[in-house]
Amino acid sequence: MGVKRERERIYKYKDVYNSMTFFHGEGAIKFCGKIEKWENIEIISRIFYKKLEEALYTKKGLNYIYEKSLTKIMEKNNLSDKNILDIFREKKFHLESVNILIMKIFDYIYYNIKTNLPYVKTLSMVTGAVSELLENTFKYASGEFSITARIRNGKYPLVIKIENGYDNLNDKVKNDLLNLQKGIDEINSKEDPEEAFATAVKERIENESEDCKHSRLGFAKIRMDVNAKMKLALSSSHFGEKGITLTMAVPIRIHKIEDIMEKVDKILKL
Repeated sequence: MGVKRERERIYKYKDVYNSMTFFHGEGAIKFCGKIEKWENIEIISRIFYKKLEEALYTKKGLNYIYEKSLTKIMEKNNLSDKNILDIFREKKFHLESVNILIMKIFDYIYYNIKTNLPYVKTLSMVTGAVSELLENTFKYASGEFSITARIRNGKYPLVIKIENGYDNLNDKVKNDLLNLQKGIDEINSKEDPEEAFATAVKERIENESEDCKHSRLGFAKIRMDVNAKMKLALSSSHFGEKGITLTMAVPIRIHKIEDIMEKVDKILKL
């Protein structure tokens, strides 16, 4: 990717990020905004990934991962005695050369560290599910959304709520949503997520013209991918009467940050 394309991508990410409102708490995140363009869904999903990553690893854990990894890669490149200005001077202030070094650092952190730590697969799968749900926000709702994720105790420690606003929540839309709510209850009623998905595929084939069957199939796939329990409510604490809430509870193992930091140390010593 050339410098111009890379700059455009960064500015677009920044514009979308700055258009949203964020709230942070211990083990919890929430952000609200509006999807103006289809391509912004990918950016919003990436922002969700980073915010959820921070909630799972905590700021303390992420700082530890990056600081330890940075020290290691600087040593591997014989740069341990230099600071960032020294590196810029050494590269003769050539931004492409500095960018290559930065990419090496991120690649090292991801492929050598993060892939060997907990949550990597969970983050990817859950973000994929959220991305698919945001597509529905853009297609069927007003584009306005609120995403909340929190970590708690219990069988389903990760709870994600996606609230959508509607410009016109009329009787037809409410009826479609009630049918969808019934479909989600049927999906949850099956203990085996793969069985629920197979049933949804069969119903989709037999009722190809019904949009709600298509959405039900999407929810069945999400449940199969992340083994989530889902619930649809025709109300929203964020949007009031003109909103709905989809809750997705995911069964994941929560790891102590001290155990993650210890594993980072072991990986870096290999």
